[in-house]
Parts: sequence; C-alpha cells; structure tokens
Amino acid sequence: MCLGTAGFAGGCAQTAEGRPSLRPGIENAIGGYVYGIEVGPDAGGLTVEIFDGPYYHYEDEVPVAGENSTLYWTGDFAAAAANQVTWFMLYGPDATPLDTTDGNELLCVVRYRARESRAEDFGWWNSSWTGYEDIDAALVGQMWDSMATSADRFGACDENFDRGPGIYPLRVMVEHNDSSWVTNKYSLRTRTTSGPKPHIYGLADMSIFTNVGAEDDEDRQSTFYLAKVEDRYAGGTLIVELWDPGDVDVGGGKDTVTISSGNGSTLSCAWVASGGGGDTSCSVEVTAGLYNNQLITVTIPIPDTYSCSGDACWFRVTYQYTGDRIHDTTTWSAFIAGNPIRLVE
Repeated sequence: MCLGTAGFAGGCAQTAEGRPSLRPGIENAIGGYVYGIEVGPDAGGLTVEIFDGPYYHYEDEVPVAGENSTLYWTGDFAAAAANQVTWFMLYGPDATPLDTTDGNELLCVVRYRARESRAEDFGWWNSSWTGYEDIDAALVGQMWDSMATSADRFGACDENFDRGPGIYPLRVMVEHNDSSWVTNKYSLRTRTTSGPKPHIYGLADMSIFTNVGAEDDEDRQSTFYLAKVEDRYAGGTLIVELWDPGDVDVGGGKDTVTISSGNGSTLSCAWVASGGGGDTSCSVEVTAGLYNNQLITVTIPIPDTYSCSGDACWFRVTYQYTGDRIHDTTTWSAFIAGNPIRLVE
C-alpha cells in the first residue's frame, strides 16, 4: 500500500494506492484496500491472520547499501521518517461489501505502529539476514499474527468472528500525513475449524508486490492468480487494468507481463496505455518502467465456447524479467464488462 502527498509524488500513484484514509479504526472508515473473506454455509471457527503487518524501517540493519536495501525483504519503504500506522479492520458479513459505511458490524481492529526493526517484535531476529531463505521455516511461521489475539488490537476485539455465511469485508488502510509517503507490504490468510474453507480476494482492486534480487537466476519469472473467470461468463469481455507495471532499476533486456487463461485457451487480447501506445497481444513489454505511472487496460473477449472447472477457471499474470533489482508494485483490477469478479494474489 502506498500513500502520500496530495500530488502523489515521490513514488505514489494517483490510483487506488493513493486513496485518502479517513476515519481509521471506526465503522465508517473509507480508503485503502478492501478484501472480501467469503465464508460458506456451516463453516465455523473463522481465523484471520496477517503476515508482516507493521511497517518496518530497518534499512540500516540490512547489509546492502543504497536506498533500496529494504526492498530485499517484503518491500517496506519510505521517503522520510516512517511514523505511519497501518490499520486492519474486519467487518461482519455484508450484502454490499464495498461499502462498509452502511451499518456493518466491526468485529476486530488491529493497529500497527511503525517499527524501526523486526527485532522489536521477534527476539530471535538476526540483523545479518538478507532474505527469508536465511530463516528457519518454523521461525517464519511465528511471524503470522492472528487478529483475534494480536497484541496490537485496537480497543475491544471480538474473538469470535463467526457471523454465519457471507462476505466479511477486511479494510486495510494507512494513517499518514501529507508530508511524506510510505509503502507497507503484507500478506493475509484465513481458515475455519469446520465446514468449507473460506476464500479471500480483492474487492474492486488490489496491490501486488513482486521482488527479485540481482543474484537470482537469469530467467526470472513470477506467476500470480489474477481473476476467477467461470464458464458462465462465456461470450463476455474480461477487462484487466494494471497500474504502473514494470519497476526495474537496471535494464538488462526485455521485461514482459503476460495474461493467460488457466485452462489453456488461446486468448485474443488488445491493450492500450493511458500515455499512448498499445498492441493486439496478451503480453505487454514493461522494460525499465516503460509505462511508469500509466494505466494499462487489457481487453480480452471470452469465447462463446469457453468452459472451465476448478483451478482452471483462474486467469494468470506472469512477470518475465531480465533486468536487475526488480521490485514492482502494481495495482490490479479485473472485471467482466458489467460484472465484478474475484481478484486474488
């Protein structure tokens, strides 16, 4: 999440990432990103967990010189002193989950103040580590924080989230001022103790962070689930929007972002950039910030004969990079013309 000055300069885009955060911690808060946690019938024991929720300003700890040293972990970064607070707000099931100002029950609020180092939270932290591969897997597991029992709960927090089936909105926002900007990366997961597993996905849009170090293999690729396009959408049109794809510090060849179906269908795509340019292709060259601070809109007709089941219904996004020091934060949205669909990392 990236929030900053009114002009969104210094790395923050005037998109969903820059929405003002208003009234954090209370029922009618607005701004940030909203996720949907979809709970099925007969499910019980809902747990919501946050990974790396606080902003950690630990640049001096990482043994890599330069302003991008923090990006070797999850991408926390600030242009100035980081005193921002990150809020996670879980609401009860809502028939209009994009609007949490219409009387939703606020079940839990977790408020993370900024930290100078992960050592503040984890006594076993070693400042010489340069990546998660240096940490024992069991220790990494300790970095997941349950909202119900978090030491950073803000006020009363209902430890029993069960409110029956439906979509539980989870709003994530940053309390900030207009004199600086900050990016804070995090991950979310959910589970139930009984009944069907819950689903978690972005509502309207979400931010994706991909991070590759210069020492990694020459052929660097990351694939993400994008949107679930079920066969009932056959004959429709999928619209995908990518804001500011392709932040690469050092060019080293051609970097691309490619959209593909999950069932192997051949797609017919066309894309345009808000600053000009486009092509009839499912791949967009994003070499060294070619479309920096621009919106790429991809139009994908879904064939009348389209069919899928299970995971094959998920469309994918693949980043193929050849440059060095990749730390791309992109905001995605995807919808069938006239209909919302799930977004997932």
